[in-house]
Amino acid sequence: MSTYGAKNARQRTWRGTGGTENGRLAELTGGTFRAQPKLFTTDGRGTVIVQHDYEGTRDGKDVGQPNALIFRIEGGKIVELTDTTSDLDAFDKNWA
Repeated sequence: MSTYGAKNARQRTWRGTGGTENGRLAELTGGTFRAQPKLFTTDGRGTVIVQHDYEGTRDGKDVGQPNALIFRIEGGKIVELTDTTSDLDAFDKNWA
């Protein structure tokens, strides 16, 4: 089971074996949701960052915005995922 907790106004963190929300977001956008990767980087010590843009429409509104995923890896497994967004209020409003 995964856990969720907001660390600050612009990020959410998942820990455990639960999945992310992309399947649900695809459903809510009638299949228009896309996460377009822009940049991959690592520190070589277990942190990987993927900068990406959300794209899609929901109820005729553009719900796209820039985001980043921060993965923490231990023992070859992802143990934490932090999903950051450029505007958490807009994200929450778009997906409520």
